[in-house]
Amino acid sequence: MWRLWESLQAMEPSSVLGGIYANKPGYHNARHNLPSHDYSVCDDPPDQEGLGDKACGLDWTFPEAQSGDYSRISRYTKRLLSSAQDMDDPRLNGWREFYGQADTDSHVEGWDCRYGHAASSDSSHLWHLHFSENRDQSTSQDNKHALLSVLRGETVEEWSGEVSAEDVWGYDIDPSGNRYSAGGASWTVFQRTDYLANEFAPMVVNHMTATATDLGYQRLDLDLLTERVHRLATWLVVIAALGTVLGIATLVAVLLT
Repeated sequence: MWRLWESLQAMEPSSVLGGIYANKPGYHNARHNLPSHDYSVCDDPPDQEGLGDKACGLDWTFPEAQSGDYSRISRYTKRLLSSAQDMDDPRLNGWREFYGQADTDSHVEGWDCRYGHAASSDSSHLWHLHFSENRDQSTSQDNKHALLSVLRGETVEEWSGEVSAEDVWGYDIDPSGNRYSAGGASWTVFQRTDYLANEFAPMVVNHMTATATDLGYQRLDLDLLTERVHRLATWLVVIAALGTVLGIATLVAVLLT
C-alpha cells in the first residue's frame, strides 16, 4: 500500500497522503482489530482472506480541492467511474469501493465495485479520493498496478500489454498539440519508458529466446545429418579404394560374401 502511495505521489507531486491505517471501522483498519459484523470483514471471500494485520484503505488528498478547485480530483474520479461501470474492464475487480468528486457540485461520487452500484460518503471526499482494497489483495502489487492504470487514463489494452510494436514506436506523446509542464513531460516519458522496459522488452526477449531454442534444435538436426553424410562419404571412399586395388569383380564378390 505504501508503494501505491509513492506511485500516486509520483503522478501528482503536490498531492498529499491522507492516510492508510486508522483505528476505526472499515478498510483503514486491520481485520484483526474489527468485530465480525464490520462491513469490511464480513464478506467471505474476499475480506476473510489476506493478511489480517494490514490496513486496506488509502486516502489521496488534493489540497486545492479544499478551496473548491476540483479540476484534479474530478479527472481521476471520472476515470475511476468510467472503469468501474464498464463490464469489459476488469481492473477494479480487486477493489471494494472508491469515493471522490467527479464534478463541481457538493455531492460525493463513488462506486461499490464488488456489488456494482453507485455509492457515496461524507463531504471530506470532495477533496480526497478514498480507495478500499479487497483484503485478499493486501499483498498484491498487480492489483495496485491495475488501479494505477485506471488513474493514468490507460485503456484496458494498454494495461494488458496488447499494444503492437508499431503503436509504441509511432506513439505521439501529445496529439492535441498542447504543451507539457516539466512534471507532465517527465511523467509521460516515464510511462513510455516503463512500458518499453517492463512489457515490450520482455516480450521481445521471450520471442528471441524461443527463436534461439528453435534454431538450436535445427542446428542439432543439421549436425546429425552432417555426421551421417560424413559416415556415408567415408564408406564410399573405402569402397572406391578397394575397387581400385582389388578390381570391381573381386570387390563385388567380397561384398556379396
